Amino acid sequence: MDYKKLIKSRVLRVKIMQLLSFVPDKTMIEWQYKVKTGRHLNLKNPKRYTEKLQWYKLNHKDPLMAQCVDKYDVREYIKNIGLEDILNPVFGVYDSPQKVDWENLPQQFVAKDTLGGGGNDVLICKDKSLLDKDFFYKTLSAWVRPKHGKHPGREWVYDNKKHRILIEKYIPSEKSAGGLIDYKFFCFQGKVEYIYVIADRTLGNGAGLGIFTPDFQKLAYERADERPL
Repeated sequence: MDYKKLIKSRVLRVKIMQLLSFVPDKTMIEWQYKVKTGRHLNLKNPKRYTEKLQWYKLNHKDPLMAQCVDKYDVREYIKNIGLEDILNPVFGVYDSPQKVDWENLPQQFVAKDTLGGGGNDVLICKDKSLLDKDFFYKTLSAWVRPKHGKHPGREWVYDNKKHRILIEKYIPSEKSAGGLIDYKFFCFQGKVEYIYVIADRTLGNGAGLGIFTPDFQKLAYERADERPL
């Protein structure tokens, strides 16, 4: 069942999940898994990758995860492991939209919710002269509005964390070359086993995705909710 087609508004989906915060995490995760996959979730002896992810939500509580889910806080971790040179320049991080100085923003930039994900809560500005100022501040206000209830996916690392506004340097890209290429590394026991390569991304409308081995041999697998590369 594709619940996103049944309830198209992401805002409404999140509100429904927040209203159900009283439901225990284990029960809610089992319900969500059944709705999404049509299968019973085996938490006692998970065999599928998707099952192990649900097990992790309930049982894996590494404090480092709470730092790494925040787009600004993770920068300190990256610096500490000696990879500061790969970080995209930041113009500022703010607790509220009122602290963002419109006049001092560059002509091109990207604004993000520090706890946003899935291509949500991102505003790409390629030309500030074409960006409506009121729309800009209204959008940012929605990101930092206090969130009530548990995380919709019952991911504990997001609970009780403060949403902030991150303003980063805009990185230009050529659409004909796939835009900004996104790499996601799937690790098992600390070793990379598979790589997602994502291109042709359009915010809110999906992307092209290929699944590769660590030496970039393409595998004959696809994701049902993304276009194959």
